[in-house]
Amino acid sequence: MEVFYRPELSVQTLLMDANSVQETAENLADYINHLMHADSVLLVRLDNQMRYKEVGSWRSGKGGDTGAEAVMRQWLPRLVESWNTREKLSGEELDAFLKALTPFTVPGGYLTILPICNNIRFVGFAVFGKKSGEGDWTDRELPILRFLLSIIAVTFANKNLYEDYMLQNWVYNTMMGRMQANLYVTDIHTDRILFMNKTMQEAFGLENPVGKVCWQILQKGSRGRCPGCPVQRLTESGEEGVYRRWEEFNTLTGRYYDNYDSLMKWTDGSTVHFQHSLDITASKKLSKEASTDDLTGLLNRRGGKNRLAEMLDAARHQETILTVCMYDVNSLKKVNDTFGHREGDNLLRVIANSVKGVLTGEDFACRLSGDEFLVTFAGKTEQEAAALIKLVEERLLAVRRQDRIPYELSFCTGILELRPEHTMSVTDILREVDERMYEQKRQYHMQQGKESVLAAAEAQWRLLKPEAFDYDQQYLYDALVESTDNYLYVCDMATNTFRYSRKLVEEFAFPGEVIQNAADIWRSIIHPADWERFWESNQAISDGRTVSHEVEYRARNRKGQWIKLHCRGHVAQNSAGEPRVFAGFISNEGQWFPEWTE
Repeated sequence: MEVFYRPELSVQTLLMDANSVQETAENLADYINHLMHADSVLLVRLDNQMRYKEVGSWRSGKGGDTGAEAVMRQWLPRLVESWNTREKLSGEELDAFLKALTPFTVPGGYLTILPICNNIRFVGFAVFGKKSGEGDWTDRELPILRFLLSIIAVTFANKNLYEDYMLQNWVYNTMMGRMQANLYVTDIHTDRILFMNKTMQEAFGLENPVGKVCWQILQKGSRGRCPGCPVQRLTESGEEGVYRRWEEFNTLTGRYYDNYDSLMKWTDGSTVHFQHSLDITASKKLSKEASTDDLTGLLNRRGGKNRLAEMLDAARHQETILTVCMYDVNSLKKVNDTFGHREGDNLLRVIANSVKGVLTGEDFACRLSGDEFLVTFAGKTEQEAAALIKLVEERLLAVRRQDRIPYELSFCTGILELRPEHTMSVTDILREVDERMYEQKRQYHMQQGKESVLAAAEAQWRLLKPEAFDYDQQYLYDALVESTDNYLYVCDMATNTFRYSRKLVEEFAFPGEVIQNAADIWRSIIHPADWERFWESNQAISDGRTVSHEVEYRARNRKGQWIKLHCRGHVAQNSAGEPRVFAGFISNEGQWFPEWTE
């Protein structure tokens, strides 16, 4: 065996540096013939699934033969089966196989077939041949052949591994490149791009993006990571496989994307950032169109309810308040009937635009039905929301005066504040604010009815001369008291004596219907914060500075409840201009709760 280890013979040069199985077969034959004698060598390489890959043959004085591939493809399935089942070929099969090998071996010589195995994996086989005159393969020669084949097995296995890797890499790159999604990988420390698929490169108009900082080439004029970029949060958590989803408007492409970001291991073992991004511009546009009211540009009923549900979840999670306001436009039918539906549409648009003007941040408004709308204020109390609604009303009044609009621009509202601990559903909330809005609507219609009656009566009165109409004036007070839900009062200006309707006397526990100098009684029940306003308004009547009176205040009733009152009055003078009678109505606008502080 000492000849086998001759240093001038390099196994690496003869076997492992070969580029093909044919070259390996030729090198192997040359190497063997330095140690022993062989007249033919046939090598077959299989892949990791034991399918044919390559063949190489050498025969003394002839070299390789390209016909070997067809023979191997024909016989390989049976040979692999024999190897797997450990069942030898039959005599007939063996004779047929050896006959098929005749062009690549020594006719009539001695053949030995040996497997090429890497551990227990069958990666090929070899056929060695000698001429008949050389004698059969000896016990000394076969171990040498097996040893050399074990080295070849390593080269075959490595080549299979490399080809599998290249195939997987090709499949991966082809698959990633053809996916209709944007995929890219960045270094979590430098934000430099490590990989970007072809779809994303084309979408962003990029060539050779690898090595460049993502936010410098994927956004327009950006000085750092995108707002909402989750890389820092992902790296702080350090969890791989956990993704964060976020929506992005890209300033470079002008499109919307639904992003899924996570951490993963890269080819060098480092942790990297991976983003899978879908272009949702078209679906977002369709969704917006399906959720938008064409007339006002606000969300429609479906879009508004969905948005409200999202804000409720966010408010609970962030433990913040939410205030919901429903408003119903007044006199829409009257405007449609009088001025046409085009003007009615304009009424809705003008009010909607005024409402949009006070929305900030996450606030939104939607149109629930024809004249019914919903406004949601994020992080604002009921009082803050009411102040904004009041601002809208003031702006609408200014618009009406400026544009000389012949109809009113107004609405009735219902407001509900929702704290984080509430358990109401969207349906419950809409029902509650609708009830609150309806109460104001009822008061509005009652007031409109009274004003219509008074206007008609005034118009009729102007047509008649005073002396042409005679009635029994002693019953006027009783008729007025019984015809209204409001409280009636009459004051004799000469004696400063008041008469109040029985309903007011009972509600506020007055000592009687007729009271002289009623100021002390009012002072005992009016809210301290409202007394100065009440006193100043009445004093202006007493001093003759005005003949009309309107003031709002709160008064405590006999049950101890604070009631909101709205008082209107007028002074009637005699022909000499002297004040004679001060009379008017006090409307009860419902209970006021102390927590409703200004």
